[in-house]
Amino acid sequence: MFSRLSHKIYAYFVLLNLVINVFVLVVVNSMIERHTDSTFQRRFDETVLLLEQQLKSQADALTAQGLVLSRAPRLLAAVSTEDHETILDIAQIFREQVKSNLFTVIGKSGKVMARVHEHLFWGDDLSYDAQISRALAGEIGSGLLSYNGEIYQAV
Repeated sequence: MFSRLSHKIYAYFVLLNLVINVFVLVVVNSMIERHTDSTFQRRFDETVLLLEQQLKSQADALTAQGLVLSRAPRLLAAVSTEDHETILDIAQIFREQVKSNLFTVIGKSGKVMARVHEHLFWGDDLSYDAQISRALAGEIGSGLLSYNGEIYQAV
């Protein structure tokens, strides 16, 4: 009888030990998961903030560069001639200098005077575009432009 009782006591202690170990593992796992999730979320938020700051910095630099180009004497002189080929030649030089994928010169009326990326298409009116109309009103800024399925930063 003693051996049966000792086996029962042993079995109860093994079961109790197993339950305690499972409970400890569940609690520790839960704590680790919460800590890991909060750490990942914090790192993700930091990464998003850094990316947003970098994009803003690039947009500001692009805006400043666009402002300098728009006031360049060579471009202003070419635009004053209203000659498409003259404007296109200067625009091509500027496009290469700034390494831009798209480069469009728009006159004070909102009409396209030259498109370097599509040099055969010019003369159309873009004054209806919100970004262009703000620029024509004297606002300095940048925004996004969709062209042929790609999104570009426009100044």
